[in-house]
Amino acid sequence: MDYLYGLHIAYLTYFIGTASPGPANVAIMQISLEKGRLAGLTLAFGIITASIFWGTLAAFGLGAVLVKFPSMLQLLSIIGGVYMFWLSYNNCIKIINKKPLPEDTNKENKQENKKNKYYLQGLALHLTNPKAILVWSTTILLGTQNSTPNLYTLYLIVFVCAAMGISIFCGYALLFSNKLMTSFYKKIYKPFTLFVAIFFIGAGLTLFYKPVSALLF
Repeated sequence: MDYLYGLHIAYLTYFIGTASPGPANVAIMQISLEKGRLAGLTLAFGIITASIFWGTLAAFGLGAVLVKFPSMLQLLSIIGGVYMFWLSYNNCIKIINKKPLPEDTNKENKQENKKNKYYLQGLALHLTNPKAILVWSTTILLGTQNSTPNLYTLYLIVFVCAAMGISIFCGYALLFSNKLMTSFYKKIYKPFTLFVAIFFIGAGLTLFYKPVSALLF
């Protein structure tokens, strides 16, 4: 029973940490609204790949090593902060240059030649996010605290959480790429782009100045 309780707490922790609004979810939301379903899903799969990477490292102790040495996490925070500022800059350029919204955001064939771009963008976004490490490390810790860690338990945690991550990130892409959402997005394109720019500035400043131990909250 203690074993199952620990797993349930771990799953709940990962779900809250992943489903709650953050840089990854906001990026998927914007790309899905602006570029369509294929682009949103491609970005999501880049994020999912990085998430599973961090989950695997955390399961085998490397995530805990990063947490144990804050200087390494601090360096990652700086890199992540710079990347957040770059994303904010790109959104500011759209507003300054008055870049128009594509006429049809759901023409998936137009995105075929940009799939690698969106995948790498999602990969970079999550690989430079120290919160992803802390969420996974906390999830692994909670899932094994009431039992002796073994490969079966670790595989179970990583597998179930990875499945949840796929559902959540792809769910964001599917939800915000439907015709109703993209039609509404055309009306609020500039205000929303400004909001995203400000959001990424805030995320970057948080990574620069917030204590590493508090990034999880």
